[in-house]
Amino acid sequence: MILSLWEHINKLKSEIAGISRNAVLDMFDEDLCQKIDERSKTESYIKLQLVEIISHLMEAGINHTAHMEHAFSLYNEVQIFDHLQQKCNIHPVKRSKKSNTPDFTITSKDNTNINLELKTLFAADSVNLIRDVQKQFFEMNVKREAIQKGVLPSHTDVSANWNFFKKPGQEEVRRFDMIELLYSKLDKSNTLKQLNYQGNPSILMVDFAAYDYIFCPQEALPYFIYPSFHSAMVSGLFWHLCFGREGERLMEMPEEMDMGRPCLGTEMKRDGLLYKYPEIKAMIIGIKYRKGKRLVGLHTARMEDPAVLNTLYEICEFVNNDFNTEYFRIGYDPRIKYWPDDTDYSSTV
Repeated sequence: MILSLWEHINKLKSEIAGISRNAVLDMFDEDLCQKIDERSKTESYIKLQLVEIISHLMEAGINHTAHMEHAFSLYNEVQIFDHLQQKCNIHPVKRSKKSNTPDFTITSKDNTNINLELKTLFAADSVNLIRDVQKQFFEMNVKREAIQKGVLPSHTDVSANWNFFKKPGQEEVRRFDMIELLYSKLDKSNTLKQLNYQGNPSILMVDFAAYDYIFCPQEALPYFIYPSFHSAMVSGLFWHLCFGREGERLMEMPEEMDMGRPCLGTEMKRDGLLYKYPEIKAMIIGIKYRKGKRLVGLHTARMEDPAVLNTLYEICEFVNNDFNTEYFRIGYDPRIKYWPDDTDYSSTV
């Protein structure tokens, strides 16, 4: 058994290099793997994570299976733990076979313990999707070799194409489909049991580290103008995931080359998660930002737990509620930019 995560990740990547690629395997950062190896010698939590990660990687091999995803989830727990350690007093919770435990507890400044359960989300039908991506990259490499040998013409298409929200056979992905997918992945009874640990107030954290998709903080607004699509107004994914109402119509993205297509889309099938489960005090959503991470917090306006509210504002870059009273704190004009330091799209507004 290889005890070094860095060695094991390198071994798997070298075995698949030049043949295909695994989009989840690619997300294991080799520098962080080395740090995990080193820290496992002195930190019991890291050592437990390391043993489990390698166990699942050995089961997976270079093929994409649920074991690969479980390994990445455990690896991402370490990333989230390290990120939050810089912002708050966070502790891993020892797993127990006798009771459902959250991943972490956060001790607020007033010494209240808050349960934090982390869900690292994966693509729609993720195992089959990643296997299809592997197949596409294998075929790309075969075509490249054939082009080099003159068997295929130089203009042969060697691209790969996938969408982490698209299920097999699905032709298009609407905002409605994205919200439904996220909802179905989070609406689990076991999650509630973990969040109710010891009767502490709870926060559900959703992280998109495994998604090859770039979100922006505007998704925590009820609606926003999409700068590069002729000023189309669309429904915020995160806001409606938490606060949408059954029967509410969603604003959809128009096709880039099909202006005039109806943008008022499908009705929501159910109420948002924070309405359905009031015992979840808030949701934190982790989104990629360049080589780092930004955290967005959402809570209902009637949720007045001071420990939870103070913790949200302590660790999140942007916090909003179901009355959208905090929209102005996003830090930039969301009509013309995706991020505070992005290109100004004002010419398209």
